[in-house]
Amino acid sequence: RAAAFAALLALVRRRAVVAEVYDAMDAVADLAVTSLERADRTKASKTMLAFLLTYPMGKKRRKHHLGQLLRGLDYAYEEGRCAALDSLAAALRALPARDVEDHADAFFAALAARAANEDAAE
Repeated sequence: RAAAFAALLALVRRRAVVAEVYDAMDAVADLAVTSLERADRTKASKTMLAFLLTYPMGKKRRKHHLGQLLRGLDYAYEEGRCAALDSLAAALRALPARDVEDHADAFFAALAARAANEDAAE
């Protein structure tokens, strides 16, 4: 998988605009939460962040991909929810303030719901 993440990251950073990259990033966003391997979750998260920061996309597509990060907060297993929270935190730190402000309501609602329903000790 390391080679696949490296290839996809290279495509994202070079801004090779092809529809398949958008589709692949849907799977990468899922892997960032659901992969059993911590290293794969980390690589998927970094690839997703690079995608959000550098790849050209419209507002609707950006909203879709940010929504994927937020949906990860509802994953059934704590390890995946923590990975989703880490990915989201990295995105919030790295994204331009305007993007964060544009989606602040969604971020707040998802994080508040997760905080209210979380049963993990941490």
